[in-house]
Amino acid sequence: MVYLPPFLITMAYNAVIEANFSETQTAGSDAGNASVSGYTGTGGEWTYNKTALIDSEPLLAFRGGIQWDIIDTDAIFGSGREVKIDTETGDVTWNTNLAAFDANETAQILYLPNGGDADITEPVTLQQAKDWLKVESDADDDLITDLIAAARLHCEKYANKSLVQRTITAVVCNELGGVFLPYGPHGSIVSAADAAGNDVTLTTRGDQFKQIMEPYTDYLKIVYTAGYPVCPSLYKKAIKNALMYMYQNRGDAALSGDIGSEAMTTLSPFRDVV
Repeated sequence: MVYLPPFLITMAYNAVIEANFSETQTAGSDAGNASVSGYTGTGGEWTYNKTALIDSEPLLAFRGGIQWDIIDTDAIFGSGREVKIDTETGDVTWNTNLAAFDANETAQILYLPNGGDADITEPVTLQQAKDWLKVESDADDDLITDLIAAARLHCEKYANKSLVQRTITAVVCNELGGVFLPYGPHGSIVSAADAAGNDVTLTTRGDQFKQIMEPYTDYLKIVYTAGYPVCPSLYKKAIKNALMYMYQNRGDAALSGDIGSEAMTTLSPFRDVV
């Protein structure tokens, strides 16, 4: 038997190497400063309106996690997965020859907004935050607005959840297969590439919380949509608890990422560790 010192033994592993998302929903260099317009069906409709799409440049469309083709607004629908996006009115119409939206069915449009980046809409409004903090004065409005975003970001990192809809770029090691993408719930995978930048076809498992089953490799760069269309109330409560802690300990807590024990208690049962 040949003895190999420990430093010569390399074991395969899975890991999330990094995950990046901007507060303007940047999708990465290939898509420029792209944003995601999400929609959740009420049931029975084919058309809805999104004012953010006015004067935009639509890039990709997904419904139920499947990519659909974007066709001209004056074209006639065929029998395939097709969608029309009117950038003058913001109307989005999915092929009326196919089934209408089911209740809670989701769709996402990846697009380049007019005039630059699209800001995140926070799950907790300024007034909701002030009510929670029992603050009546307007003197701290700017501070509270900044702390809302900071509290939400720190809660997302603690729970490994994306509480707002955005595009995420993650680099993962998948040598064992089955690595989970970070910051679910996940929408659609926009692109995947290896270390050389070549396109890669992924085999995945799961819907809202996806695992990458194949390929087995030490480097994958994956761009995907993620986030809740409507932030669940328990996460809003955690954000407000974190906000309370950070407001009462202004400065130190915001910089350290400490969200306080009440927010951690709320999030702990739903925390995903990857």
